[in-house]
Amino acid sequence: EARLRQVRQPSLGLANALERMEQLAGIGVAGHLPLEPHTNLTLVEDGKKGLRLEGPVNVLKLFAEMMFYSRASGIEPPFLPNASIEDVYQMLAWVHWAR
Repeated sequence: EARLRQVRQPSLGLANALERMEQLAGIGVAGHLPLEPHTNLTLVEDGKKGLRLEGPVNVLKLFAEMMFYSRASGIEPPFLPNASIEDVYQMLAWVHWAR
């Protein structure tokens, strides 16, 4: 929890990152992801592991990793082929921040 307070969030805010992800991936069967900052980052107690993040930020992290690794592996077409390299790195910044 202290680390999340100390480390500055990525330059593309979470609400903007989620909105961009929806533009690239579309809206899933669950509907729109909540874009209000207070609903996106929830810390919950996880027993032996301590605290973990819960909420749409985890979907963003998963999609960011899939975009990055599909490109790094040379998979054609890559995951979300309309995503620019800038999109990939902006989303991947959230993976790093949340670790």
